[in-house]
Amino acid sequence: MTEMTSAAEARLDEYLSQVRRALHAHPDVSPDEVAADIREHIATEFTGLNRPVSPGELESVLARLGPPSQWASAGAQSQAASNGALSIDWKGLFQSVRRRALGVFESLWKGPEDWRLPYLAFGLTLLAPLTFGITLIAAYFLARATVELAAEKGQPLGARRWLVYPAILAVSLPLLLGLMFAPAIAAGNIAGVEHYQAERLERDGWLNYQRKPIPEADRAYYEKLLAVVRQFPVASGHHQEILLVVFSVIGCLAAWWTALGLALWAMPRWATTLFHPLLDGYDGHHGARLATFSALAVLVWAGIVYRLMANVG
Repeated sequence: MTEMTSAAEARLDEYLSQVRRALHAHPDVSPDEVAADIREHIATEFTGLNRPVSPGELESVLARLGPPSQWASAGAQSQAASNGALSIDWKGLFQSVRRRALGVFESLWKGPEDWRLPYLAFGLTLLAPLTFGITLIAAYFLARATVELAAEKGQPLGARRWLVYPAILAVSLPLLLGLMFAPAIAAGNIAGVEHYQAERLERDGWLNYQRKPIPEADRAYYEKLLAVVRQFPVASGHHQEILLVVFSVIGCLAAWWTALGLALWAMPRWATTLFHPLLDGYDGHHGARLATFSALAVLVWAGIVYRLMANVG
């Protein structure tokens, strides 16, 4: 603290009181902080002084600081700046975002094709959830074009694979899984529905929903179906239905994979073309092996079916 004479201290207290009254209209500005700043400035002015500050010396410093009313103007400016900091220039923000978006679009449109196509493919992939998957189709073809372009130039995809593979996987993977398993799932569903229908008809006295007898051919079919299923090594009807569904899925899967294997063996390029680059390593030998093992599974499955049906005539 700077030592002052009593007269100088009284003059400083008077000046600070006037400053506090001037700042009364600005509640966002703390008078105590302003007073502390003034005292700190005065202490800096008289650093190294080994005697009390006289009123005349203090008055010269106060004159340089300005009248107490100026602190009210400074407080108003500070408040306006604070309010301005909280407000948002929406127009300027929109223009800034628009300029940046146009810059990105121009760089994608006129940039190197090696990177332009991957970025476009990735962007359209991100938009797919908002467009109900429509843009995913365009992203897939752009990604495939990127892969083909790199192959023509003899260049590896490198980091571009992170931009093109999402679109390729999003389209090719569901298509591949559907091609491999959809028929078997459909067969299992049909088997479950048929077994449920047979049990319902038997429980209702072989009457349909209109309480009328079903045709004799349909009754014979459902009776034989129940007779075959009841040979499974489980007592519960629910468990028998599960085994029937699983058994039907296995048989259809084996038969379908036999056909797919033969198609891949006879025309090995169709799989690599349709699922490029996911199945680039597959060839006719893979198709032959798939068809061989699946055909063996079909023979075993057909033998079990023949044995079950023979038991019921």
